[in-house]
Amino acid sequence: MGCSMKLSFCAAAAAVVALAATPALAQPADDNTFIQKAVAGDTGEIQMGHMLEQKGGTAQVRHFGATLVQDHTLSRRKAEAAAKAMGASAPEQPDPDAVQAMSQLQSLSGAQLDTQAKQIAIQDHQKDIAMFEQEAKSGHGPAAAHARQSLPVLRKHLHMAEALKG
Repeated sequence: MGCSMKLSFCAAAAAVVALAATPALAQPADDNTFIQKAVAGDTGEIQMGHMLEQKGGTAQVRHFGATLVQDHTLSRRKAEAAAKAMGASAPEQPDPDAVQAMSQLQSLSGAQLDTQAKQIAIQDHQKDIAMFEQEAKSGHGPAAAHARQSLPVLRKHLHMAEALKG
């Protein structure tokens, strides 16, 4: 795996952990902040999914990774369209503060990777659901619509993550 792929995976995992560890994300400041965090979150989930597809220790984890890639690729496109409609920027990369956590995952394999990825995915999706529910209730326009449309998929991912062995 090339250096740039490792950095992308590191950045993705770090973003996932940073999103899960930052309580302020549960209450976005405004619609623009929400949609930027949604795009960055999708980017991290896509990269995490690719890593799980490649390195997952079980077929179940590899399937979960493929599901993350498929669902969050679609969600990212929708979030980018919402951002454009709002005149907001859509970040290209996941949160750079999360690089350390992705690096930790990158160094794991097999059952250790699966266990750590499960924990991260559960925490991340719980925080994401709270953030998206908040936006769906108090947000406006395209951002709130995106939040409402995304909630069923995020809940599906949480249930899948909880069902992972590890």
